[in-house]
Amino acid sequence: MIRQEAPGIRLQVVPSGIPTADMLRKDLCDLIISPHAPEATDIMQRGLMADQMVVFYDPAIRQAPESLADYLKADHIAILFGTGEKTAFEGSLAAQGLTRRTAVTVSNFSGLPAFLQGTDMLATAPKRMSEDLLQQFAWTPLPFDYKPFTLLMLWHKRNQNDPAHRWIRNHVNGVAATINGLNT
Repeated sequence: MIRQEAPGIRLQVVPSGIPTADMLRKDLCDLIISPHAPEATDIMQRGLMADQMVVFYDPAIRQAPESLADYLKADHIAILFGTGEKTAFEGSLAAQGLTRRTAVTVSNFSGLPAFLQGTDMLATAPKRMSEDLLQQFAWTPLPFDYKPFTLLMLWHKRNQNDPAHRWIRNHVNGVAATINGLNT
């Protein structure tokens, strides 16, 4: 649909690890979608959708972990971004003094299904992934408190009134609204 409305549009999707405000300031990108809001007055943001982390597993191989101890002693697939950054979830585990066994590390969430299928490993990921990328797996809530998060759309204020930028932001927001409508 976007290509029909804007035949000359060029989109480049780049893995960014945990994006920073400088990526927008230095024009390295025009738009970021992330749960990480930089504390900066020159960065605009709009909430797209709420989500929470859950535990995915292959129900043909194992059952859901029954306790925190079961969760921690299981082998896990973890995310380590190509930039070397760990997810906020990993930081939260460490802050709580929790250590899990990482058997496999992938550079983004799209690597999870290939390593999860047919194994007794666990993968902790956003619940919304159960609707697409991880739909063939079962999931269960985390066995400890971890706050829900909001996926944000971020851009530099210099683009706030740019018609083309506003157009793409409206499209991204429309996709998020459609997804939210399917889940309400």
